[in-house]
Amino acid sequence: MNNIKVQTKMIMVILATMAALVLCTIFSAQSMMELQSRALETMETDERDSYDEQIKQQVDNVISLCQTIYDQYQEGVYTEAEAKKLAADEIRQLRYGDSGYFWIDQYDGTNVVLLGSATEGTNRMETEDANGYQMVKEIIRV
Repeated sequence: MNNIKVQTKMIMVILATMAALVLCTIFSAQSMMELQSRALETMETDERDSYDEQIKQQVDNVISLCQTIYDQYQEGVYTEAEAKKLAADEIRQLRYGDSGYFWIDQYDGTNVVLLGSATEGTNRMETEDANGYQMVKEIIRV
């Protein structure tokens, strides 16, 4: 190594330093991409969990509304028909988020509330989506 010129030694040190910098840059870039990916996954999970919790709270509010109307029916404030109509009318008006709405299907699959659409009063038990999934039947089954 003593026979190598100073200029050659400097070039070797510079090349080794540059190689180390390139390796560090590659390692750092990979680490940053992994961190970003994990952060996005965490954000998505948190967002979904938050949305699910908000929906649950909204459904609990609707159940509470229906319970109040039912209690008033039990007290004689409303007839059964009046209580059912009032509950349906109230639920028809409720929304959550930008485009969410509530619907009611009876255990036999008959739709009671769906935005006041023509679907109300029809049986949706065998209704399938584009993939053949029978959502109403599955919800009732569960």
